[in-house]
Amino acid sequence: MSDDQPVEVAEFLGALDSATPEALAAHIAGNYWEITRHVETYLAGTPLMRTRTFDEREPEFRMLSAPELTRAFEAGEARMRVRIEELLSIQDNPVLRLANRQMHAAGFLKHSRSECAEADTRANASGNARR
Repeated sequence: MSDDQPVEVAEFLGALDSATPEALAAHIAGNYWEITRHVETYLAGTPLMRTRTFDEREPEFRMLSAPELTRAFEAGEARMRVRIEELLSIQDNPVLRLANRQMHAAGFLKHSRSECAEADTRANASGNARR
């Protein structure tokens, strides 16, 4: 861990070292639904002040079969994208609280793409990728 690397990043990267593709997909699916939850409550005028932990948001996805997880992943990503686009269409450059940080809503899409790329890299490096 470098001196400027946030502890959350170090912990996540450590967890990825032994993660299966299914665990990575459950993590990202959980993130999609958590981001969506924050965006929806922000749109409703009641922004959340707390982000659920990985252990709070991932279990429901970890229990799914591979086909069910794939569907949940795709549905979560699509729903997140639609809700972010809705928010961006009515408010210029909104900032939401997520993971104890203020984040620009437009950055959620880039963050999600980056997590997918990192997960794909990890799965390929470990030989666990499904192709």
